[in-house]
Amino acid sequence: MEPTTWLLTSLIVLAGFFMAWNIGANDLTNSMGAAVGSGAMTLRRAILLAAIMEFAGAFFAGSTVTETMPNRIIDPTLFQQVPQVLVLGMIASLLGAAVWLTVATYCGWPVSTTHSIISAVAGFGLIYGGMDALYGYMLKEILFCWILSPLLAGCLAFALYHLLVRSILHRPNPVLASQHLVPPLVLVVVFTMVLYLALRALGNLNLNLQILPASIIALLISLLAAAVARHYVRRIRTSPADLAAFHQAYLARNLDKARQIFSQVELFTQGSAKDHAARLLTDVTQLRQAALPTSAPAALTDHCAPVETIFSHLLIFCACFVSFSHGAHNVANAAGPLASALHILRSGQVTPTTLIPPWALALGGLGIVVGLATWGWRVVETVGRRITVLTPTRAFCAQFAAAATIVLAYKLNWFISSTHTVVGAIVGAGLARGFAALHFNMTRDILVSWMVTLPACTGLSIFFFYALRAMFMSA
Repeated sequence: MEPTTWLLTSLIVLAGFFMAWNIGANDLTNSMGAAVGSGAMTLRRAILLAAIMEFAGAFFAGSTVTETMPNRIIDPTLFQQVPQVLVLGMIASLLGAAVWLTVATYCGWPVSTTHSIISAVAGFGLIYGGMDALYGYMLKEILFCWILSPLLAGCLAFALYHLLVRSILHRPNPVLASQHLVPPLVLVVVFTMVLYLALRALGNLNLNLQILPASIIALLISLLAAAVARHYVRRIRTSPADLAAFHQAYLARNLDKARQIFSQVELFTQGSAKDHAARLLTDVTQLRQAALPTSAPAALTDHCAPVETIFSHLLIFCACFVSFSHGAHNVANAAGPLASALHILRSGQVTPTTLIPPWALALGGLGIVVGLATWGWRVVETVGRRITVLTPTRAFCAQFAAAATIVLAYKLNWFISSTHTVVGAIVGAGLARGFAALHFNMTRDILVSWMVTLPACTGLSIFFFYALRAMFMSA
């Protein structure tokens, strides 16, 4: 092997591993941020679990995604006469995206690794081949999906949390209500995720299943899971004293709401209606003070604790699924440019598609694992605690909404950002409790970092491309 070829090969592998490391460091929050922020898991357990699921997803289910990246962004046929230029462009794209992700992770910003590498590849293609080098229709489709996925996930999380509030959390007996709703909810959750895994992972292992047999398998497994969940939740018992305390707390909360309503009526009415509202407000206030303990809200929290524990298990299951799917999707962001560059370097030819060797997927998966183990904690705090206050029920709504969006994206062949999807779902779960539940300063900073990602990665990719071209093509 010539010295230049050996040097380029080493640089490609190092750049790919550096990119994968940054994917793990910045994207741990996609799967485990909500679980850690809600207290369902410790950070150490989240990192260990994510390491297993991310690597499994990257190695066993990552190949089909990797084949489309980066050839869906730029036209490789324009580089037939100068294949080395495309090699340098892929290295520059990996370095540009990875450097930006390092900065974002240091600052605690959850940005899209998919957004980063696509912006870097597009920047290199634009500076070398102009607009003709880019697939404009694909960039528009990707941009559309980036906007649609957080909106869809946010709406799903918003609706699901309202369903849980009305059906369980604000019922006179949340534990009893959960015994009725949790089994069918488990059925839906497990069916959705097992169907995805059956179609995705088995397909990459050359065990292709059609939608009907895959659905039957998913249904059987989900029915078993629902039966186990039904047995588990029915074992939860509430003592008469605890139930009596909860009923008082439940009544206290409703009387407090009535006081707020009558106060508003008194403020915005005149005449007899104002006097009537004032009398009702006085009566409700006296009833609240005379009949109910001041510690009533604590009883509400204590009685909902078993419900939160139930949803902690569902949340962890969803987090594992999102972690697996994240590894499957996002390993392409590192392994795709790496494999394309190595193929061109070895064969001297530019081809529309590239076969990804297993070692490249393993290298990408290993880089993701090392990244989340060493620096993943930096962004977890932002997503888990600084957007909105999360409980296991709220975190579950966000995580399942993100998972459902990911499944839909796979079915429709959308090129979505898992970061945008998860953050959008958490914002939706927070908005379900009102605008005051959101930390708008942090939400604003995250949105700004998303917008800065495009020019930052584009500029860094161009800089590295010119530097590499000066080093390897001037001689």
